[in-house]
Amino acid sequence: MNNNLETDYKKNIFNTLYLYFIVIIILAPRGFVEYNATYQKIFTLGLWFSTVLIWIQFFLSFFKGIIRKSSIALFLYFFCAIGITFFVRVNVNTGFQKLFIYPSICLFFVCNMKKNPKKLLRIINNVFLVSFLINLLGFRSFFSQQYHITFLGHVQIVSQMGTLAVFVAVLYWLLYHEKMKKTIFLIGIAILTMLITDATAAVVSAIILLLFAFLYRLKIRVFLSWNYKVYLVIGILLNLFVILLSLINNLKYNNAVAFLDFSGRSFIWLDAITKIKSKFLLGYGIEGIMLDVFWNQWVNSSGFNYAHNQILQTFLDGGLILSIAFWVMIFGFCKNLKTIKNRKFLILCNAVLCVYMLIMIFESISLYYYMFIFLSILYVLPDIIESSEKESFENGINSANTIAV
Repeated sequence: MNNNLETDYKKNIFNTLYLYFIVIIILAPRGFVEYNATYQKIFTLGLWFSTVLIWIQFFLSFFKGIIRKSSIALFLYFFCAIGITFFVRVNVNTGFQKLFIYPSICLFFVCNMKKNPKKLLRIINNVFLVSFLINLLGFRSFFSQQYHITFLGHVQIVSQMGTLAVFVAVLYWLLYHEKMKKTIFLIGIAILTMLITDATAAVVSAIILLLFAFLYRLKIRVFLSWNYKVYLVIGILLNLFVILLSLINNLKYNNAVAFLDFSGRSFIWLDAITKIKSKFLLGYGIEGIMLDVFWNQWVNSSGFNYAHNQILQTFLDGGLILSIAFWVMIFGFCKNLKTIKNRKFLILCNAVLCVYMLIMIFESISLYYYMFIFLSILYVLPDIIESSEKESFENGINSANTIAV
């Protein structure tokens, strides 16, 4: 009996260390990647080593029953991205992380959220808590002198990181009703970080999250309880409308309405659309094309592979084929939301989904993996909720029996 307990204890310690290692590597602050070659190498090697460990875990523990045929659509985007990139690019020497590490991260969260949701969510919260605290209290003098770089990384990722942190923190509380002070503190520093970051997307995301929370407290909740397809369709249409409006303002009225230029994005979108027309069906492959705008010559730059818009980014990366695969993936990850009966969980998921859809208008969120983590959790969330409710019910029965005795 003691041997079994000792074995279980050792397995638990090993599993905890494994989860911490993977989560720390995945959520590691990226700021010093830009300035320290050693940090960059450690970060990159850590990601690849984590990918190897994820696949070892998958084949050892999850090979049967976890990824069903119906789940193939979840990874269709990555399959298409790999195929298109190696087909259209003559020499593939960049983009490997997006092609191979990102789907592995999805696999990690789908599998481990099904097996250890409470432990994994707690670990994610702990890592986020430390990262945001260091960002606020440490290295500020150094990064305050850098252009658009924070300890967490480039300012364009803060909206995605902050939104994910808020989602995981609230989700943990709804599931387990533990560590309320810690949850509130994490939400507070995540929102604060987004508000003080020099990035409009981060500020707007924080304001929208606060607005949703305010409306929830006022019990104005109906519009966040709709089917997930409504938010996705509205998000796509709004995305296209903003691009069209900005381009009309640029081409026809020479940016007469300064606001609609969106900090120079109209010029980026115009160049992206010009390049998309040349390779509409298959695009250029992941990191296969550089966008050229007039200010590149001012900073002696050869261009950048960042469309500042997810729809345009996907067309650049893989044309119409990859764009279809991308939205098939998004709808596939979200499809289990329709089985969630508890409105609190549904409202949380829909609210965060809306924020990510809005971020897509101004940022290319597929260049990072924070949204993929959110989607992976969404996919298994109904099972997690059911397991949590069952555990709470059993604990209630045990407590009642103890009192009766």
